[in-house]
Amino acid sequence: MIALDLNTRFDNQPGILDHCEALQDAARDSLPPDADPEEIAAALAKLIVADLMKPKRAETARQHFARYWPLVDEMRLAAPASYDHIILEYAERLAEFR
Repeated sequence: MIALDLNTRFDNQPGILDHCEALQDAARDSLPPDADPEEIAAALAKLIVADLMKPKRAETARQHFARYWPLVDEMRLAAPASYDHIILEYAERLAEFR
């Protein structure tokens, strides 16, 4: 079991939800129109993980993760493989800062 040090409050603030919607649109735009939900989730996970690799400090990485929490939480049941991928990459990223 992996315990994540989130140290961040997760909110569904309007700005966060707008950002999540924009990211979902970007994921859909990168795929053919007939893409299935798993393909969309995989593309979305790829975009989220790419953004999680940008921060230079753990606190910033936590903020980035919090920004995507509504999407990540939604994937927990809808797309478990994509959810697992994001969580593992995030955990590895935080470990790099220690």
